[in-house]
Parts: sequence; structure tokens; C-alpha cells
Amino acid sequence: MLLDDSTNMVFRILPLGQQRHAGGDEAETADNAGFVLRIHAIGQHSTPAIHEELQWLLAIRRETALIVPAPVPAHDGSLIQEIPAPGEPTPRQCVLFHWVPGDFRNDTLTPNDMQCVGAFMAQLYCHADQFIASQTPPPTRRALFCDMHTWMDAPGKAAAHFSAEELAVFAAAAQRVHTTVQELGESQDVFGFIHADLHQWNYVFHGEEVRAIDFDDCGWGYYTYDMAVTLSYLEDWGTFPALQDAFLTGYQRVRPLPRRYAAALPRTVKSGVPVKLFRVGHLTLMRTPVVKRQRSLRADCAHCFRWGSAERRPSLATCSVFIAVGWCPNVAAPHPAGGAHPGAPDRGTW
Repeated sequence: MLLDDSTNMVFRILPLGQQRHAGGDEAETADNAGFVLRIHAIGQHSTPAIHEELQWLLAIRRETALIVPAPVPAHDGSLIQEIPAPGEPTPRQCVLFHWVPGDFRNDTLTPNDMQCVGAFMAQLYCHADQFIASQTPPPTRRALFCDMHTWMDAPGKAAAHFSAEELAVFAAAAQRVHTTVQELGESQDVFGFIHADLHQWNYVFHGEEVRAIDFDDCGWGYYTYDMAVTLSYLEDWGTFPALQDAFLTGYQRVRPLPRRYAAALPRTVKSGVPVKLFRVGHLTLMRTPVVKRQRSLRADCAHCFRWGSAERRPSLATCSVFIAVGWCPNVAAPHPAGGAHPGAPDRGTW
């Protein structure tokens, strides 16, 4: 069963006896719940970088009570398989995980739910600190957004997809992000090993227990960025203040907030600079098919494309980045609870 093909191709693989009942997550054991096969996009991560992700997941499962996807070794014990693909010069990296049972609460998140999510994130950071200290040499992979060299070098790859005017907007936005992270620095109280994509489609609930999936973007990054990803997808909800307060309450019951949180996170969430700019650049640089890329950009530009006149509409790329850096005059009042921009596509489960 195909779950996602926006960047990686991700499939759910059910045990043979459950093939006819693909809709449920009733099974509790890893063997009965099935598996997830992730086929990596070419060039997104090196094999050593994927290995670092998998080692962290194994350590989380071995050393904590947190539920995350457990990598499944092959018969020879290896966790990453490099499989030749017809018509492609480079083999595809493939990883198999145990399925993580649980339910999404995309449209029904409560303050109690978000308190649990905040506590989960803090526990994840606490373990990450221990994991980093135990590794010799320490892991080197950076969270996908938090590699500033990628951002500053991005126009060369994006030039085939955007005009000079649009590339100039990207460059200005990238410089703004660069200035912000330069101010933060990379000291231990603001920077660490993070999930980097923990929005409500990447965590599930099993009763009151939070379980995280999709660590493909994990690596060294800014704690406030990780929090901004979680919160920015909810900022249009009418209940956002209560959800944010609950998230921070849960987090602080486990771990103090990062230094300069009060200055960095509200600005990050309100402007959406890292999250939305990342989304635009990531979809472009990873060679997402044009139709899918434009559909996703259109979600961020829903205000202009649903209510703006054709003569006044900027291009899809320019509109998205204008929203990201706070320059769009059409983004004003929040949407009612329930959250997504009108007309936004279904983002799926992975």
C-alpha cells in the first residue's frame, strides 16, 4: 500500500493474512502490525547519514519507553539495502521499519493531546543528548532545514524551475533565515539532535501515549525550529493559544525551554519563515513532479489563489515565499478551529 511519494516512496507492507483488511491498526505486536518500506529519493541522504538516523532509532527503542519506528535488519544484519532500479544509474537506498500502530488526531487535537506531544519532544531531546555523548565519532547529519549551506547554495539547483525575480525572493528569504540562525549560534542550549518534522501527520496516539514516526529529516538543528514545525501547522486554529500553552507546559515538565525561546520561537511561528520556506525549497530541490509541486505551493498561497484576482496574483513560488517572510498583504485573520488553509491538499500520513 503506497503511503507517500512526495519525496521518498513509502509503502505499508501487511502480513499476508491481513492483506484483505488493510484499513485497521488493531494488531498490537510488531509482527502482526506489518512494516513500512522507505525507498529513498536519489541524493537526499548519504548511506552514512541514514545509518545515523537508524542508530538513533534503535537506541531510543533500546534505552527508553518512547515508541518510534524500529528498523528491521536483513538476513545479513544490515539495515540499509542498496537496490538497483531499472533505468537509473544509482541504486536506491531502502530501509524497512516495523509499523507503529496509532491514530492520527489531525482535526481533533486538544490541549491535553498537545501537552503529551510537548512532553514527548522534551523526552526525545533528553535521550538525544545521551545518544550524542555515547557515539564515537558523534553523528554529523544535520536536520534538512538546518543545513544553511544547502540554503545558500540552493539557487543553482532551483534555477531550472523559477524566474530570476523569484530566485531573488528566495535569496532574500534565505538571507533572513541565515541572519536569525547566526544570532542563535549553535551552543548546547539552543542546538541539538532533533526530529525536525514533528507535525501532526508525524505523530500518532495510542490511547494517551504519543508515538512519533518519519525521522527522515532528523539531525543536528535548532530546538526552536523543531518546536516551530509542531506549532506552525496549528497557528491558524482558533484554539491555537490553548494548544501552544499546553504544548509548552508538557515540554517544561520534562526539560527547560531553550535559551532565547521567548524571542526566537514566537517570531519563527508567526512569520513561518523556516517552515514554509523549507517546504517551498524542499519540494523544488528534491525534484518533486511539477504538478504535485504546484499543488503544494498552492496550499500555502490559498489566500491569493482563492480570492485574489488573476491580474494581481503573483507566481506560485513568489506568493509562497512572500507568506513565509511575512510580506504577503493577504494573510491576516486566522482560520477557525480545524486548521488547514481552504483548498489545501491532503498531506497524507507520511
